[in-house]
This record gives sequence, structure tokens and C-alpha cells, in this order.
Amino acid sequence: MNEILHGFVRALRRAGLRISPAETVDAFRAALEVGLEDRSLLRAALVGTLAKSRADRERALESFDLFFSAGSEPGVDLQAALRRRGASDAAIAALRGALGSGGSGLGALLGGAGELERRLRSAGLQASVETMQSPLQIGIFTHRMLAELGWQDAADELVSASRELGDLLGDEAEEVALLLRQELDEVRRRVRDAVGREFLRQHGGAMDRMRQKLLEERDFASMGPAEARAVRDSVRLLAQKLRSTESLRRKRERRGRFDPRRTIQKSLTTSGVPIRLQFRKRRRERPRLVLLCDISDSVKNVARLMLELVHAMQDVFARTRSFVFVSEIGEATDLFARYPVERAMGLVWSGEVVNAYSRSDYGRALGQFEARFLESLNRRTTVVVLGDGRNNHQEPRAEILARIRRRSSRLLWLTPEPRAAWGFGDSAMHLYAPHCTGVYTVRSLATLRTAVDAIVRAP
Repeated sequence: MNEILHGFVRALRRAGLRISPAETVDAFRAALEVGLEDRSLLRAALVGTLAKSRADRERALESFDLFFSAGSEPGVDLQAALRRRGASDAAIAALRGALGSGGSGLGALLGGAGELERRLRSAGLQASVETMQSPLQIGIFTHRMLAELGWQDAADELVSASRELGDLLGDEAEEVALLLRQELDEVRRRVRDAVGREFLRQHGGAMDRMRQKLLEERDFASMGPAEARAVRDSVRLLAQKLRSTESLRRKRERRGRFDPRRTIQKSLTTSGVPIRLQFRKRRRERPRLVLLCDISDSVKNVARLMLELVHAMQDVFARTRSFVFVSEIGEATDLFARYPVERAMGLVWSGEVVNAYSRSDYGRALGQFEARFLESLNRRTTVVVLGDGRNNHQEPRAEILARIRRRSSRLLWLTPEPRAAWGFGDSAMHLYAPHCTGVYTVRSLATLRTAVDAIVRAP
């Protein structure tokens, strides 16, 4: 059961839920408390402990129904099903006689989920799925398992049983035969679900790693809504990791590093026996971050991720200031301080700070920044510009970047444009790049991660 619950947690993470190890333990304890007899109670317990929002709850409920679709359904009692549909006792007795005389294959396949799972184990489901290489092979392996179970023989037996029921029941036989066909089709669905579930159990970890690798290399510009949500979740995790790393680094700095020279000097008072270890403390001031973010439509996806990332990892820096620009520049720092990040970004693109739908003019925006904010930069400040450098053939004023670079510790530029496109059309990146400490092409989560590492690295 532990393996099954671990598989369910992995399925929820693939669906976009953020679940910590502690929450996983809580879910296991909840399952232990409520037991496995009541499906609805188990469903409520797991979803209640693992979902943290309404959206998470909806995805968790859907994932539960998909993940436990076959193995957790109550076994189908064919006779009870017939009675619920109004079949007479005579029809049920005739069916029992027809199945008994026609062979046991159909009766065994329609004996309920428990009997089907037993037969699947006997047919070597686990060993068979071990050879699967891709979820695209689920259909092929389902066909193989159905052949092992004798599904086609059972279908042929249904034809013979239907003829016998027709002789015994007359008009009622057609309804009973229809129910049998529906149940046999349901067996095929359950076998397919069982194959898919076993594949996820055996290969889920590898699939998760492959999916994450593909997601990290996916171009931001070609992402769909689901992929964009997954990338935002990854960006939040990245920010959390950076905050944790910075917290650990500051803790170590407070303690200091072991100083062997001072320890030996102190030990001279005790005949060379070191009684008290000495540590050397190095006080490093946290850097400041200034972000200049182009929010024009051509870089909108990257800009949203960068603003959200900077907002989430403010603890890494002593002070963070965010500016947005298109043809004019404005400060969004207070906006992000007052509102949650999603609300703040909605206001940014609604024109609360600058007109987000004007024509890009980097030279004008840089000139405004120099006139209003240049004096606030110092040698502890890391300046990050995010933009494609496409200037609509306006005056680029690249010399302003040289003055910003001289006033600050570092000037880094993040652009979604590959180096081969610099200088073509209205691109001024070839003029801006020489004045930067470093330029990073950011088109995917992997390249964004590299750029963020450069931003937080001590100058």
C-alpha cells in the first residue's frame, strides 16, 4: 500500500501540486486512520491532507479518480447488476446455467475487479510491463494481456451463451446479452488502466525526470497554458531553494570558518593542547538588486517569470528594486510590496506603472532611469536588464549603460534573442552587449536557471 500511495503522490506532483515530504507523511497517516474499506472516505482523507487550494483540490480529486479507477472500484457482482437492472430470477438462473455449461472463461473475467486483478497477476502483468519503454506502448501491452486472459475466447463464449439465453428467455435474453457485452468491454478498459498504472509504478520516476528535462528545455514562446503553469511552479521552487541556500550561508557566516593559526596560538597557554577552537569571521554584506524589465509583448512570458522570481527571492538581497519599461520607465517596487505577486503583475500589464502596449524605446527608458535613479546605485548593486534589445530603430543610447556599469557592481543582461539575431532589423543588442558584465540568452527554464545562478553569485 505504501508503494501505491507513493505513486499517487507522484501523480499529484505531475499534475502540478506542490507536496512536501511532511505532507506525504500526513497523507499516509490519514489513510491509516480511515482505512481502505470506504473509497469515498479514503478519497476525502488523501485530498484533504495534500491539497492546499481550491485549484489543487480539483486536480487532486480528478487525479484520485484516474489513479484509483480500476483497482479501487468495487467488484462487479454480475447477478446483483442484473437484479438492479430488473432482470428476473429466471434470467439470472438461466445465465448461471449458460456460463456453467459453456466454460468458465467468461464467468471468471466478469467475476469482479478482485478476480480480474488476481488473473492479471497470474498472467504476469508486472514482468510484462517491465519491458515497456514508453507509455505509447500501453495499447500494445493491453492487447497482449487480454490475449493472456482469454478475452477473445470469452467474447466467443458470450455469443454462444447469448444463443442459449435466447432459447431459454426469449425477449429478455437480448437485454441480458447487452449487459454482458458492456461488462466485457469494461474488462478491457480495466486491463488497460491496470497496464498504465503498473507502467507508472515501475517507470514513473524515469518518466518524471524525462518530463522535467523536456520542460526545462522547452522554449518559453511555444509553451501552452499547462506547461506555463508547470514552469511557474518550477520558478517558485527555484526561488525557495535560493532562499534556503542563502539562509544556510548566513548561518555559517555568523559562526565563521575554522582558524588553525589562531587556534594554535591560543593553545600555547595550555602546553600546545588545543582546548578552545578559534573561528575567523568574515562579514559579507548582502548585495542589492535592481531589475529593469522590458514588459513589451515580445518578451512578456520571460518578463512575468523574472518578476515573479525576483519577488520570491527578495531575502537573498539586502534590497530589491523593480522597474518596468517599454518606451517609458516606472518603478514597480511598491506595487509588489503591497499586493500578492499575481495581482501586482496584473496591475503592471494593465498600465498601472507604464503603458505596456506602446512602442519600445530603450534609449528613452534608459535616459529616464539615468536621470531619476542613477545616483541610487553603488558598488553593492547588481543591475539586471531583461529585454530583447529591439528598439524600433530609435536612438539606442548605449553609452548610458556604460555609466550604469561604472556606478554598480555588475550589469547583467538577459535576452530571449539568440546571439545570431543581434544587430539585425531593429535589434540594438550588439551595441548594448559590450557594456555589460555578462549577457545571457534566456529562452527556457534551463537557461533561466543559469542566468539566476549568475545573478545570485557573489561578485
